[in-house]
Formats: sequence, C-alpha cells, structure tokens
Amino acid sequence: MQLFIEHETIYRYEPPARFTTQYIRMTPRQHCNLQVWSWNLTGPRKMTQFTDGFGNVVHVLSVTESHAEVRLVVTGEVWTQETAGVLPPEFEAFNPLFYANETRLTVADAAIKAFAEGFRAAIEADRLSALHDIMAALH
Repeated sequence: MQLFIEHETIYRYEPPARFTTQYIRMTPRQHCNLQVWSWNLTGPRKMTQFTDGFGNVVHVLSVTESHAEVRLVVTGEVWTQETAGVLPPEFEAFNPLFYANETRLTVADAAIKAFAEGFRAAIEADRLSALHDIMAALH
C-alpha cells in the first residue's frame, strides 16, 4: 500500500517558554515491509539527528529564545505491506530474549500468570492468532 503522510504538531506555551528541547521520534525506520520513498520533518530550527539504542531515528530540537509556539510538520511517502503485525527479526535492535529477564519490578504475580496460562492451548495451536488475541485482551 502506498501512503502519503501529512502531519502537523503544534505546541503552545502560555506564558511563552524561554527554552525548550524536544526529542522527536516521527521518522519511520525502513525495513523489508516498509520502504520510505520520501520523508521531511521541519521545525523552527535546524535539528540534530541520531539513532537511539533501539534503532529509532531521533531528531533533537532546541529553541533557545522566548517562544509561544513550536510547530513541527512532517510530510512523506511510504510503501508498506500487511504482515499481520509481524516484523522481520532484523528490525529489533535486541534479541527478544533480552526482554525475558526478570527484575524485582517485572516479577509476574499470580494474576498475570493466570492471564498467560489462559492462552497456553491457543499458542500451541496457532501462535500468531493467539498473540493477536493476547494483545486484544490486554487492550
């Protein structure tokens, strides 16, 4: 599918801000299921760009004088194809097992274990459909 994107974000400050710094993540990552044909992000100042630890393109905007508004405009053209929400393994910056590490803040309690257990048979039967069902139930 070919998509034409036009997006505008406006931040208004009352009273006017004296200084703002924004980290803007509005640039898609190209991969085998998403081809970026053109992309343009404009703001009130030139922005620096870097790639974060997850592989996302980030623009940094700093406005150093008094301002009542910051306007960001994105225009672009992309081609995408339906993949049922599945991205290629090379899309992820980290091995998926990275997210499986348990910490004191991510210990699964009885409720989340029971929730997950309710999907065990579905995962064994049709993993992709079951994962979509889990996402819908979480939503």
